[in-house]
Amino acid sequence: MYRPPKYRLDHWRVFVTPAVLLIGVGVLRSAWATRRDGFTIDEPWHITAGVAYLCTGEYYLNPEHPPLVKLIAGLAAPRSVFRFVEPTSLHDKNTERRFVEQTMYEQNDADLVQSRVRRAMYLFNGLLLLGFALSVYRVFGGAVALGALAFALIDPTVAAHWPVVMTDLPVAILSVTSVLLCIRLLREWTKVDLCLLAIALGLTLSSKHSGLISFGFVAAFGLGALLWQSRRNRSLALRRSAAFLTMLGCAVAILWCTYRFRYSESKTQEEKFNRMLDSKIEDVRTPIWRSSLKSLAAWRVLPRSYIWGLADIVRTGMEGRAYSTYAFGKLTFMKRRPLIFPGYIVVRVPIALTLLSCFGCLLAFRRSAPGVDKIATAVLLSLASVLLIVLMRSNANYAGVRHALTVYFVMAVLCGFAMRFLLQLNRRAVGVAVLGLIVGVCTPALIVERPWEYHNILVGGTGQAYRYFRNDGIDVGQRDKEIAEYCRRKLEPAGEVPYVGYYPSLIKPDLVSYRHAKLKALDNPSGEEFPPATLSGTLLVHASGAAPAIWSDHKALREAQPLDRIGNVLVYRGTYYLPNIRADALFDRAAMLFEEPSPDFPRIETLLKEGLTLRSNDFSGWMMLGNLHLLRGEREQALNAYQKARDSTPPSPFRTLFEEQVTRVSSQPLDAVKPMRDPGIE
Repeated sequence: MYRPPKYRLDHWRVFVTPAVLLIGVGVLRSAWATRRDGFTIDEPWHITAGVAYLCTGEYYLNPEHPPLVKLIAGLAAPRSVFRFVEPTSLHDKNTERRFVEQTMYEQNDADLVQSRVRRAMYLFNGLLLLGFALSVYRVFGGAVALGALAFALIDPTVAAHWPVVMTDLPVAILSVTSVLLCIRLLREWTKVDLCLLAIALGLTLSSKHSGLISFGFVAAFGLGALLWQSRRNRSLALRRSAAFLTMLGCAVAILWCTYRFRYSESKTQEEKFNRMLDSKIEDVRTPIWRSSLKSLAAWRVLPRSYIWGLADIVRTGMEGRAYSTYAFGKLTFMKRRPLIFPGYIVVRVPIALTLLSCFGCLLAFRRSAPGVDKIATAVLLSLASVLLIVLMRSNANYAGVRHALTVYFVMAVLCGFAMRFLLQLNRRAVGVAVLGLIVGVCTPALIVERPWEYHNILVGGTGQAYRYFRNDGIDVGQRDKEIAEYCRRKLEPAGEVPYVGYYPSLIKPDLVSYRHAKLKALDNPSGEEFPPATLSGTLLVHASGAAPAIWSDHKALREAQPLDRIGNVLVYRGTYYLPNIRADALFDRAAMLFEEPSPDFPRIETLLKEGLTLRSNDFSGWMMLGNLHLLRGEREQALNAYQKARDSTPPSPFRTLFEEQVTRVSSQPLDAVKPMRDPGIE
């Protein structure tokens, strides 16, 4: 077997110290850059769920994701810090969201909770990064490992994800680490590597459902490589294949362990999800996915919460919900755009790091490179390719680049090859000078504040990216503290009460109730204070509000110049005609009234008709009006509303849903027809 020459950094005692120092510096940089950040819109959900899992032993809250990251956050928020009272019952996603918001912001000190879980996530993700670096070290050597670690710590997107209670960064690190451990296992075949791979794969599955991609990749690659290696020794092939399959079984057992080895999410076996599993599976449109999910549930192959979350991911991420995409200046609805995720990566990674990774890829496959390194690099590139192919075929464009973070860590390894080459040049001073130049070029990325929003100059930099994109990479709800501070510091002394259009889930529970900011909500306003169609005064709105949209389009803001900005929250002052803001508020209130035990149908009808007068092409408004007439037993009116909903829907699979509803309303007794569920809901 070929063994590459040893360099100084290939001795583990020499390697570990700079690796730990780099991670420590990365923590300090990330903590400084994200110091103004509040919770993302998903963090209160994950934290509350993690606390619930530990306190009650039940897993019905937030089953969209496996428990690992939520359990880490829950450990950082014990009962002495976090007060949790179980909900009486949950009905669909919006009810659960309101329960989580009330728990976090009305029953707890949200800032105290955030400070504790941030420290826990720094420790957890820091350990994962160290494990990644050690895995690269064992496969490619110390210089490549330090180069890969440097890439990960320079990149702003990784820095932004480090302290947040979200699943994207852990599953990315663990996925690449698992593949590296598999490569190492196939080279040496030791019990230690077999155990480490089982642990890494188990944690990958327990982090996020996309870990199934990495699990399947490792299973296919590992078994295929084992059979090839042992093709002349059947006995050895059988023994090692059996051991490898046992390792895969242990990884699945680790996933079960995070659910306490219980199939049911509740202690009573009764379903407690916000939506029953059967209904969740029926929401899935693809027959093969639907039958597969039913089989998993029937045979209890995986915990019921995990299956529920998998059904949610298939419907929302793979098939897609009724969601429009604005990316690279182009607006589409439910259309697959295969190059969108590679594009996200190109505009989010600092250009110097991308070029360095491309150079490293060439070096890895040059003629003089060791064959084992070429094979290992090809395997990592295959993992990145498989993930990108899945994303290209999905409808998960709304998430921005975070679903593609696994590719970052493959790029990091390639970057490590380039850094090793520069450090080992005969004229070392030249290599060091080039590396210094690269760090200098990356300085804007290193010192950027609010790194979640970072984009490189290919799309005008961080300051202009909102003009070309509307996704989670522009903003994901972290500017709440700054909005409240801006209102107190700049507006309240002048007696101004601004209109605020941000994530609705943060306005009332967070900004108004918890931070006591004086504002008028554009989304989900209190009482009957709906915003007028023509707004005058100061407006603080999410930057995406100025981007083109099919329905909630705010052309007046797009044509105006912001007075000020808070990250990607834009501040306007003046008079603007914004009828879609009022329409959104009317439709949102109508939807909330529908959720009440005894809906006020006359009030709902009034709200919907005014909203449809302002925005007559909104299929969700016509759908709700059709539901209203259906529940009243008014066949012709219901039929007319559903037909208008169908005609207002852009070409997509959802037109078929409305056509099927029209057929049912036309031909069946009305009491046998169910109201439609909003296809845009998560």
